[in-house]
Amino acid sequence: MTLYNIVGIAAIGVLVAGCGTAASASLEPISGYIRRVPPESGAERQARLKTMAERRAGSVIICHRGASAFAPENTLEAFAAALDQGADGFETDVARTADGVLVCTHDSYLERVTNGFGMVAQHTYYELLSLDLQSYGMAAPETRIPTLAAVLELAKQRRMLVLLDVKNPALQDEVVSALDAGDAWDNVMGFMDWSMTKLVKNPKFKPVGMKRSFIDDQTDMNPEVIKKQLPCPGHFLFINDPRVAARELGRKPCKSVRLPKSLREEWQASVAPDVPDSPDWPRYSTVRSLNESAPTTGDLLKLLADDAGDRTDLTGGEGHQRQRAEQITRRAWAAYRLGQTASKTAYLVHLLERQVKHISLDKTGSCGFDGVMAARALGMLGALESVPVLVESLRNPDPELKKIATTDQVPYSWNNPVQKAAFCALAQLHCEASLSFLREYVSLSESQAEAMGYPRFALATEALLGQNPGVEDIRAVLMSPNSSVRGTGIRYCLDHQTKAGDAALKEVVPWALDLPRAHLPSVHPIEQHAMW
Repeated sequence: MTLYNIVGIAAIGVLVAGCGTAASASLEPISGYIRRVPPESGAERQARLKTMAERRAGSVIICHRGASAFAPENTLEAFAAALDQGADGFETDVARTADGVLVCTHDSYLERVTNGFGMVAQHTYYELLSLDLQSYGMAAPETRIPTLAAVLELAKQRRMLVLLDVKNPALQDEVVSALDAGDAWDNVMGFMDWSMTKLVKNPKFKPVGMKRSFIDDQTDMNPEVIKKQLPCPGHFLFINDPRVAARELGRKPCKSVRLPKSLREEWQASVAPDVPDSPDWPRYSTVRSLNESAPTTGDLLKLLADDAGDRTDLTGGEGHQRQRAEQITRRAWAAYRLGQTASKTAYLVHLLERQVKHISLDKTGSCGFDGVMAARALGMLGALESVPVLVESLRNPDPELKKIATTDQVPYSWNNPVQKAAFCALAQLHCEASLSFLREYVSLSESQAEAMGYPRFALATEALLGQNPGVEDIRAVLMSPNSSVRGTGIRYCLDHQTKAGDAALKEVVPWALDLPRAHLPSVHPIEQHAMW
């Protein structure tokens, strides 16, 4: 099943191709989110400040990127869902588009959570609005990457606390201006990077101290761990899922309400500015020229097969390395488009497998990018015959990765760019070979997993449970001594309801059945939860 539509990519191609207002004028306005936080009345402000003070005084639950079990991460729906499920607020990430709009999205790149291709900073906000977010749960088909202004307005309306992760120190002045203009400082309880002095030393900033972060080990699904943490110093619990913490604090979920239409606003098309390539990601001009083209399947296959030169050659000057980065990008783009639009053939599978098996080394952000997109394409095409190749890429990463190792303290396998994409592909390839490997992986010790690469227990657990295993496998997950496996298993079984999952929950963790359920479809894009 194709997870992505390509309407957005086509719109971007038209827009980028235009060199003046004529091209942009031919495109229809798109519904997006507000540019500025509207003023509030004096009475509304006083009521908000009172609630903010009350929230800060007690135990605070802050939900990482919103409640992503209920809606895509970093969307207004996910932030609203966090409050509905008992959180006091949420963490979100701030980036800047090519036309200067502050938006809330985590990744620098578009490929994980949208059907786009490229960097957020090298697209206009109109272009981002043309991209699909693979909406699910509370999100509507028109849900998109929100503006910071809309996020702050929602936080003010719902009286939520906000933890901001500003991705670029150069954005500090703009974020300060946005908080000043929106009168939103009282809603901001923290910044992820305390080295950003213009933010953390602003006299209007009132920080809230952390009790503990749960976002890495999934112990936010363990009631005993939450209970032990509540009396500890600090105020806020930083968690992925608010449901268990809310229960321990005696908070009941609220009925969801629709987001107000006042948060939305139409955006006119604008011509993409001539954005310079990033030193770490010199692909924009390449992507722009590709998006202007209308390739046939044959053209895409030729791009994917273009393998001139040594894939691991890190010698030569800047010009030579740039040519290699552009070649990697063309192959990645071709793999991405073929995964979306092509029918599976033996030749296509062969070319995609080659990208996975032989990592393209690069000194910039292009390293292995073709392999990442190829692994995703194999999953989208349902290439069951490629499972051994994907498993081998996880068991024994390409030793050529040693050439880009930055320190002897970190195993070279931790630099494997294909790792996450391979797990995501296995989640889509339902067969005994996938199930066997994933079953084995989630039972590994931390040191055994580290020998293969950076440990990805949560991702592997989602992939395993996505194979619809029997009660025995689910029971083993829920009884795992590994907190990441166990916590992910509880959350997955709650929200992807099956008879086997419910039976295992009732036997192993019956208390979990009293928690609210998100009722996600059995086939769900785990790329949304893969921290690429």
